[in-house]
Amino acid sequence: MRLSMRAEYDLPIYLATLSPKMLRLTGEIADGWLGTSFVPEGSKAAYFDPSTRARPRPAAPARTLDVCQGAEVAFADDEDALRVMLAGRKKELAFSLGGMGSATTNYYNSAYSRQGWAETAAEVYERWQAGDRDGAAGLVTDEMVLATTLIGTEDMVRGRLRVWHAAGVDTVRLYPAGDTLDARLTTLGRALDLVREIDGGTHG
Repeated sequence: MRLSMRAEYDLPIYLATLSPKMLRLTGEIADGWLGTSFVPEGSKAAYFDPSTRARPRPAAPARTLDVCQGAEVAFADDEDALRVMLAGRKKELAFSLGGMGSATTNYYNSAYSRQGWAETAAEVYERWQAGDRDGAAGLVTDEMVLATTLIGTEDMVRGRLRVWHAAGVDTVRLYPAGDTLDARLTTLGRALDLVREIDGGTHG
């Protein structure tokens, strides 16, 4: 495979990877990692150790991997609103754990399994494959959703962003929730204010 035109710039390479082998490849050749299904509390063993074990090619210059982590961001006004949000996200996560990939490989299921939810992820998969979609969603816990998203009250989202920052996230990809464009833009603006507050305004 070749580019159809001559490259005029040294374009950075970012890889979206989940499995340990692909994380090692990311650490070897990439400038950045586009993470997902990311639990900062378990990120060292699940993500960072595999990527840092990679040995750069002999001719490759030393570099720092840009950890670019993404997640949905949504603000709940109170606990009742948060419960409604979580119920919808549990169905989406059940699909990722039970319906993505093939009969032998589901990288999302494996990622959650490596981060402390192996038993639950296996049960969700079994229920989903058996056709019990509601039962699969019912097994997904609040913790599983909140650990891998930026959903909650403003204080909760601020707290999660601080944990991300402490875990080594350099760049944030925000997927703002909302039923309309204006609502999504409002959510994005609130989230960007929190990001700037946490890292001193050095990242947008």
